[in-house]
Amino acid sequence: MAANTIHATSSEPPQEHRWLISISLMLAMVMVLLDMTVVSVALPYMMGALAATPNRITWVLTAYLAATAIAIPLTGHLAARFGRRRLFLISVSGFVVASGLCGASQTLVEIVFLRTMQGGFGALMVVLAQSTMVGLFPGKERGRAMAIWGMVLMVAPAMGPVLGGFITQHMGWRWLFYINLPVGIFSLLLGAATMRESKRQNLSTDWLGLLLMAIGVGSLQIVLSRGNEDYWFESRFGGVRIFV
Repeated sequence: MAANTIHATSSEPPQEHRWLISISLMLAMVMVLLDMTVVSVALPYMMGALAATPNRITWVLTAYLAATAIAIPLTGHLAARFGRRRLFLISVSGFVVASGLCGASQTLVEIVFLRTMQGGFGALMVVLAQSTMVGLFPGKERGRAMAIWGMVLMVAPAMGPVLGGFITQHMGWRWLFYINLPVGIFSLLLGAATMRESKRQNLSTDWLGLLLMAIGVGSLQIVLSRGNEDYWFESRFGGVRIFV
């Protein structure tokens, strides 16, 4: 009995570490979810700086959403293969680097490519935050943990336009991305210091299936994001008219 108790407690982080890990995860989630909506109010300012037309500047939003839609289904496979802690730290690092480069972008092509990176890395963090918190807290406390996760999931995107307008007006649109740097670095350091690695599995990968899924999900997201603006199946996206 004693041996079982010691084993159970040693495999779980201390109570204070659970909440420190939760803070790290929630900060990462706030960054990702804010970036879904915070940029929308800055598009008119970005048009002039990046020499983009109103139709093309919306790719700054579409690229982020498309990458998010592609990355979410891959998270479970990647976490099992590389471990949740390692994947989380890689995701936060990639998101922070992409955010800094987005703020320094000089052309539309640059920022669309970097927003794609942001969306891919960010989607992994949202799913990892949920799965990690489910594993951290026992049954009685799990409801509270999931309530916090759900609250962040709902409140952060709603705050995006308000916060984006304030930052754009007083600091400039590039600070919408630079503001992620201190938050992301703090989340990264806190997660690295407190999180424990999950058990890794040597899984085989269906690369063809992953490629087809990425193309399908990404294409669907692009259609849903730009369909109304480009007249749906009358669109000449990519120079080719699409027929039903």
